[in-house]
Order: sequence, then structure tokens, then C-alpha cells
Amino acid sequence: MTTQAQPNGRTTVTPPARSNRETADLRPLLISVEQAARLLGVGRTTLYELVRQGEVTPVKIGRAVRFPLEEIEGFVARLRDGASSSSPAGRAALAARYYQSPARGSSESTWRPVDARR
Repeated sequence: MTTQAQPNGRTTVTPPARSNRETADLRPLLISVEQAARLLGVGRTTLYELVRQGEVTPVKIGRAVRFPLEEIEGFVARLRDGASSSSPAGRAALAARYYQSPARGSSESTWRPVDARR
């Protein structure tokens, strides 16, 4: 802390500045929609669809929508646990939840996201 005398006779006390290391050690409790989508590697629309499906739960502060970082990490852990299942049925169920295979006899050759609005 530093103290400095002012010309008007008052003394100003200035707290020590936080170092970059101290602020770098702080981990955010809540992140924005854009940050959460970027962490998951998806778009905002996909993230909102995950919210609608109950996969992740946001919190609201006033009009701001935020996601607890632990919620995003937990979602990834649940995906990893389900996807790393040793049973083919577990992997297939996880894939079927988010992707739809091309119809048999179709000229499509790739999987596409499921349209959850149906």
C-alpha cells in the first residue's frame, strides 16, 4: 500500500495493484453463451438446443444468460462417459441422440444433425 499527501491536506491510500498472476489464477464461475459455445466447439443455436433438451442449464442474472463453468465441464464429462462406453449400443444411442444416419438407399453419404424441432 502506498500513501500520498494531497495539496489539500488529505492523504490518499492506494492499495497494491494486483499482479497479472493473481488475476490469471481467478477462474470464472459463470461464462457467457458465446464463451460456452466456443468451449464446446458448437454454435449458439446448438447450445440453446442443448438447453431446451435439458442437457445443460443456464442461470439468469437480470436479462443476462450465463452458464456455470462446472455445468459445461459436467456436460462434457457425461458425453465422454457415454461415448467411451465399451458397448456399441451405448455409442449408438449417444450418436442417435444427436445425429441421424442417411436413409437406406439414399444418395446422402454423411450423417447430419437431428432436427430437434420436429
